[in-house]
Order: sequence, then structure tokens, then C-alpha cells
Amino acid sequence: MLLIANVSLSSFYFGYTIIYLSVIDFTVVMDIYAIDISKSDAEGLLTFCVPLGGCLGALASSYFINKVSRR
Repeated sequence: MLLIANVSLSSFYFGYTIIYLSVIDFTVVMDIYAIDISKSDAEGLLTFCVPLGGCLGALASSYFINKVSRR
């Protein structure tokens, strides 16, 4: 049951971040941070970083739980 809940929430999270980040005007972000790559590449990299961070956080949580827990 926990696995099913995790899979469904992760797909919801992925879809939410993709939709939420697509609303941002990347021309303003590119001007603020002086990004020199194309707009579509910058948008793709930012959209990629959010699920990647979630994946790395999920993998790291297993390590930290084993090291920090009372067992």
C-alpha cells in the first residue's frame, strides 16, 4: 500500500512541477542571471533540476535514516 501511495504521489509531484515551472517567463530569468544559452535549453535544464533534486533527496534519505536513527 505504501509503494502505491509513493508512486501516485511522485507522479503528481512530477506533473505539478512541470506545469508550475512552465508558467515562469524564462526571458526575465535569463536576463537576471545572464544566461547565455538558448531559452528552450535553459527552460529544460530548470525543469530537469526539480525532479532530479527530488530523486537525489529520496535516495539520500535512506542513507541518512540508517546513519541518524536510533538503531
